[in-house]
Amino acid sequence: MSPSQDLSADEWEDAVSRSFVPLRVSQLSKCFVGHISRQQLDSNYGLSRVKCEGSVLNRTPDQANGDSAQSVLFVTHLRGQARVSQNGRLAAQKPGHSVLYLTDRPYELDFPTAIDEVVLQVPAAALSTRRRRLDELAARSFEPTMPFRLLQTYIMQLSIEGTGRDSAGLGRVAAELLDVALGSVDGTYVNASGDATYASVKQFVREHACDANLDPSTVAAAFHISLRQLYNLFTEAGQSPAEMIRQRRLDLAQGMLVNDPKRPVATIAYECGFTDSSTFTRAFRANTGQTPAAYRRERALIIAGS
Repeated sequence: MSPSQDLSADEWEDAVSRSFVPLRVSQLSKCFVGHISRQQLDSNYGLSRVKCEGSVLNRTPDQANGDSAQSVLFVTHLRGQARVSQNGRLAAQKPGHSVLYLTDRPYELDFPTAIDEVVLQVPAAALSTRRRRLDELAARSFEPTMPFRLLQTYIMQLSIEGTGRDSAGLGRVAAELLDVALGSVDGTYVNASGDATYASVKQFVREHACDANLDPSTVAAAFHISLRQLYNLFTEAGQSPAEMIRQRRLDLAQGMLVNDPKRPVATIAYECGFTDSSTFTRAFRANTGQTPAAYRRERALIIAGS
């Protein structure tokens, strides 16, 4: 992402307008400071992290009428209070919830407190969700149900880790995941590409690996695809769904062994989704070349000597 820096009240209107679309700042708190870090995913796709003190921003009718790009802004709210008004609706945001609004319609962003949020900007034309439906969904608060949570996690990871060379492809995947999430509002399942489905599956496994009942069959059922389709998604990755689940559990276990040195190994095994400690020990040794106890001792010595 582009470097974040402290922005004063005088700089804020220009900064948000350059990062998103032209906006008018109508109110700022005393001693206002704001930060914007932006990552351009493609010419019309963007991902931004916004942190600022209390403020009110408006997209005026004149500004909206002059918008030829017609973008959708999907916002994941992380901290503070926020209210979004558009199309005669008002969505009150709280941490963990999401909202979208359209750049070719007037809107108001009201932040009574300091806020922290991640904003995905995609062209409306890139979505399969019809424009009329987007108008209906604007300024509605979305709870972090599975499709929205997977999208939130995906864009949060992009904002933290960056995109590398395939930023355009990742932007398109984000747009597809947004289509899937929006379709879930009325119970519609939107068929996504293999890349988007694979990205969702990875996030799903990351969130649910500690469930001992998680296996390839339950993953396939969660995404309304066959077990064969699921395995086909993993062909290019060179890792099976079962291997991904096991690796995620082992990664979690490694962290717990180091960060909670007094917790029994058997307890860690169960908490990370293994059904018994002997299975865990065999898998851990195959992965690291050490038993869990030996790994814990070695890491403790390294930390003590650093």
